[in-house]
Amino acid sequence: MSGQQGEEELAAAWGAEEGEAQGAPARVLNQAEIDSLLGFDDTPGGGDSRTGMQRIISSGLVSYERLPMLEIVFDRLVRIMSTSLRNFTSDNVEVSIDNILSLRFGDYLNSIPLPAMLAVFKAEDWDNYELMVVDSAMIYSIVDVLLGGQR
Repeated sequence: MSGQQGEEELAAAWGAEEGEAQGAPARVLNQAEIDSLLGFDDTPGGGDSRTGMQRIISSGLVSYERLPMLEIVFDRLVRIMSTSLRNFTSDNVEVSIDNILSLRFGDYLNSIPLPAMLAVFKAEDWDNYELMVVDSAMIYSIVDVLLGGQR
């Protein structure tokens, strides 16, 4: 059964139930119908066979111009990181933003120079997870300063 034919049959069944059940309680969806609505259809003709992570990695571009507060968030991040790193290392620290660009997540992951540290952490205030990437030069500098090396 093709995906289009299955959708038409489902719509017809819903229409028949709608006509005969005016005072009946609302119909509850089964798991297969929920999966179909969310795009997790396992049928051969239905939908995309990629996993959720594959969809995130290959998702299309989102222009950062559509996020007007993003520059303000980054400016605040620069101020907070400058203060925190200054307190952490007991030395002057300069934090700056080179540029802001929009890039597919998969392309970004492939462009990270190795070795690098990738850390996933939970941002309690946003009730979400974040990804932090630190390149090897920064890691070596921080470890050197923390272990008493030249500043």
